[in-house]
Amino acid sequence: GGPDMPFVKLADFGIALLPDEDLFAMKDKGVGTVHYISPEQASGGKVDARSDLYSLGVVMHVMATGSVPFDAGSPTGIISKHQTEAPHHVRNRNADIPLALDEIIFTAMQKNPAARYKDAAAMERRLKEVLRSLEGERARTDADDVFRGAALNVTGGDEPRKPVKVKKERAPKVKKAHPKAKKIAVLSSISVFVLALLIVGAVFLL
Repeated sequence: GGPDMPFVKLADFGIALLPDEDLFAMKDKGVGTVHYISPEQASGGKVDARSDLYSLGVVMHVMATGSVPFDAGSPTGIISKHQTEAPHHVRNRNADIPLALDEIIFTAMQKNPAARYKDAAAMERRLKEVLRSLEGERARTDADDVFRGAALNVTGGDEPRKPVKVKKERAPKVKKAHPKAKKIAVLSSISVFVLALLIVGAVFLL
């Protein structure tokens, strides 16, 4: 810190915006957001950087599936599920998520902190490995598309044209996202996760 090198500390600003029923508080043991709280924090146990990795895993789960991993009719019920129910594989809810990313989220959300990544740097390295792998697959897919397009341009003139059939008008269908669009979305999400890990790591160094 200092006048020449200011810095920002990231806090759980979400608590200030959530209604009381979404919060969990215990005397002398802090406060947390029940849908994102780690099992050890909920039970008042010892917490460290791996607790934040659990919460980040929950954030990643929500981004991958559109829903929180554990929900119930009360904060107590949600906390109980965090403490007792095994984490879900996000691919069970969204098959478009790459297997490697699924495993990262699954590892981050393990009940036992020792079974998670040891720190944010370790999780960041794994995410970057997956990002590089997916970017390589995307490049290969783009190259294949160019090759196929060139082949069609070469052979297309020799193929006889088929008669055009007039189709009856039908109600418009909702188009599914193109595989490339899905892959780009996944790559963007992983980049966001890497940035979040950099922030988490920086907070614990301050």
